[in-house]
Amino acid sequence: GTPWDPHCSHFHSCSHRNKHVPHNALRDAFVSIAKRAVPHSVVATDQPGLGHSRLWTAISNKRPDVLLLHQSHIGGHLLGDFYCPAFSTHLPWCRSLEHFWQKAEDHKRAEYNVALPHRALPLVINQFGALGPALQEQLLTFHSR
Repeated sequence: GTPWDPHCSHFHSCSHRNKHVPHNALRDAFVSIAKRAVPHSVVATDQPGLGHSRLWTAISNKRPDVLLLHQSHIGGHLLGDFYCPAFSTHLPWCRSLEHFWQKAEDHKRAEYNVALPHRALPLVINQFGALGPALQEQLLTFHSR
């Protein structure tokens, strides 16, 4: 019952939606899955009245889409941010799809510049709905719980 395929590698796009990957729908689906796997560790940062703003501003100068509290493998928090770049707009610096994923994830990690023990979690999805390696790995981690 999730919008991800069984291998956590592709987002099933609705043919009635626009041609762009829907950022908020992806965030909401990810938060829903995360809450089932780690129910007391998930904070969707744009929900009003949560009072966690001091937490992520102390960690990073950016606001992530989701915080996974105490879910870093070294005890810190994961700051998840969705990034939906179009592969075609990045062709000048992309030699392959693997290079695209690496550059897109590196871009998000650099943007957050999070200090240990916390970790940036780049949640990258291209315009065709394919999921980046870090997002696939995190979804598989959730599914294994």
